[in-house]
Amino acid sequence: MKRAALALLFAIVAAPAPAADIEDYVGKWEGVGEGSIGADIRRGRAKPEWLVIALDVGAPGCGGSVQVFGQVGGDGRVRAESNETDDAIGEICHIELELVGRRALRIDEGSGCIWAHGASCGFSGNLTPVGR
Repeated sequence: MKRAALALLFAIVAAPAPAADIEDYVGKWEGVGEGSIGADIRRGRAKPEWLVIALDVGAPGCGGSVQVFGQVGGDGRVRAESNETDDAIGEICHIELELVGRRALRIDEGSGCIWAHGASCGFSGNLTPVGR
């Protein structure tokens, strides 16, 4: 009996948290990181399984914005990229988003985004929801 109870307890504790749902990402988010960061996330109109993510950042002497598109993966993270590039270097901005619980969003800027904001700030940071 004790072994069965311990096995059940272990199964409950070891069970992974459910992956984030697309709706968990939707909304306005604000926070700080490599500057003051804002994110406005919505579902795509033509492709509602995709997220449209408008990011902006501002810091003294630096700022910018980018729009990226991505889907929630099996691990609950969103890997997104821009459709636009800096014509001079041809880089696409890569962003990864991950929910930390229900009240925090971690954004990690990947490669190719410097053209969108400059060298003294970036889109990486920790955000919380606005108006929820």
